[in-house]
Amino acid sequence: MLSLQESDPGTYTDITIKGLIAELLGGGIDTSAVTMEWAMCLLLNYPEVLHTARAELDAKIGQGRMMEEEDIPGLPYLNCIINETLRLYPAAPLLMPHETS
Repeated sequence: MLSLQESDPGTYTDITIKGLIAELLGGGIDTSAVTMEWAMCLLLNYPEVLHTARAELDAKIGQGRMMEEEDIPGLPYLNCIINETLRLYPAAPLLMPHETS
C-alpha cells in the first residue's frame, strides 16, 4: 500500500491506509472472538460436555500449569468440541453457491 501511495498519493492517503488496516485487524479479531463466544455458549448449554472436557484437561495437563500449543494433539475431546463449534457456527460466511457453466 505504501508503494501505491507513492505512485498515487491522492487515492491512497494515510487515512485510507489506516482505515483498511484497522478493518483487517478488526475482522481477524472479531471472528476469533465470535467463535470463542459460540463455543462458551455451547458448553454452557451442554454441561456434561463441559464436565468431560474439564476432566480431560485435568487428566492430561493438570491444574498446576496452563495449556500450551504442544498439548493440543493430546486432547482429542477438546479438538472435537472446537471442530463441532466451527462446523455449527463457521467464523466466515459461506462461499457463494457454485453452478456448472
